[in-house]
Amino acid sequence: MEKYLLLSILSKQKKSMVFGCLLPAFVRWKDNAMNEREYQLVKQLRSTLSKMELSLDAIDDAIVWLDKAGNIQWCNERFAQLNNRLPIEILGQSIHQLMQLKKQDIIVPWKEIQKYANIYELEKNNEIFLLEVSCCQFHQVDEETNIVMVLHDVTARKKAEKELIYLSHHDMLTSLYNRPAFEEALRKEITKSYQDKTSFAVLLLDLDNFKTVNDTFGHHVGDQLLITVAKQLQDSVRKEDFVARLGGDEFIIILSNIKDMKDVSALAKKLVARFNKPFKLESHYFHATVSIGIAIAPSEDI
Repeated sequence: MEKYLLLSILSKQKKSMVFGCLLPAFVRWKDNAMNEREYQLVKQLRSTLSKMELSLDAIDDAIVWLDKAGNIQWCNERFAQLNNRLPIEILGQSIHQLMQLKKQDIIVPWKEIQKYANIYELEKNNEIFLLEVSCCQFHQVDEETNIVMVLHDVTARKKAEKELIYLSHHDMLTSLYNRPAFEEALRKEITKSYQDKTSFAVLLLDLDNFKTVNDTFGHHVGDQLLITVAKQLQDSVRKEDFVARLGGDEFIIILSNIKDMKDVSALAKKLVARFNKPFKLESHYFHATVSIGIAIAPSEDI
């Protein structure tokens, strides 16, 4: 009578089940001795599974194998590291309890995660990870549906993208908006003014003796002066107003929703008075007076 033995392939290094749940090897046992051919097949299978495991452990993506209920059947090293555990410690655990994936600070239900590939937040050890998560269902013969979840860490990529967007719209020296950002803001303000029947003002500012300071004391002092001027401008306007550096010693301000020309004149006088006072930089005092040009749109409403 023939008998069958279920072999679970064990990792020598981890002492944990590796793909035992995925590819069980049924070896025919005859007369209490294994056939040589079958022995070689098992040996080959074990070698293949070991290589597969090493390959999956070497990649950067976290991979986890789940049953239909969301219980962990297998995971690679990256998934275990993401959860600060050893692979053998999380086998059988519920993915819902182990990881709470969020979208805009709201925990996303497991059923929704299965349906759509998306980017989710995961908080672990006081760190926020951005993970691109995708799931794939598969069926084995005579077995229930299983799920493979792949989690790709895009934290560094998203951070770099955010920095690039910031740099494309901001002046690197002063952290004010730059010329392209101003042009975009101006187009939006014109559209808003036309739609809402409101007026806005544009103030162009130029430092009168910046070149003298730059040539006399060097670019590092000139840069410090520009940074100081930028801060003074930001502190002088409302939160909803727009301040940008066009380049060199030229700055520009957009004042939204202007009701009275007197408000614009008052701000211009305030800025002139503020810049008439000397600035102290590196034990030196500098006079950085400013010239201001003003445009109102549409002018007939003021």
